[in-house]
Amino acid sequence: MSKKTKVVSMKKVEKLAGNRAKDKSLLTVKRTVNPRSLQNLKPYKPGESGNPKGRPPDILTDAYKELLPEAVPGDAEGKNWAQQIALAQFRAAAAGSTQAAKEIADRTQGKAPQNLIIHESDSTDPVDDIRELIARGRDRLAKQGMAESGSPADR
Repeated sequence: MSKKTKVVSMKKVEKLAGNRAKDKSLLTVKRTVNPRSLQNLKPYKPGESGNPKGRPPDILTDAYKELLPEAVPGDAEGKNWAQQIALAQFRAAAAGSTQAAKEIADRTQGKAPQNLIIHESDSTDPVDDIRELIARGRDRLAKQGMAESGSPADR
């Protein structure tokens, strides 16, 4: 035998509960303010740091920097870890790994700059700028013979 779940409104609950529903404490949970939470809201004094110990040390990076110049145990040529890692990257790039080739290029030539084209306009209204850009795009498409007649942008 299955029971059906009945959804009732808050007014119905109050009516069913009678006088007890008038006491909202039975229907809601009372919350008090923790006095310690107010201490956390005070601003820092002038000259006081919010992080007095500074940034925590990066122990993994420090370990890498310590191990890279050390000689690889058992290496007949006496290479250090940095040379071994570089050699492995070169071998991976030569085998066709574009990620390894990108890593080598980024490390040796620097990362490629990200170009950003900023459109300068005399207009102060961004909607006018957008309309101008749309018109330029339409003109460019028309020159290429790719403009569609009756597209929603033409309306």
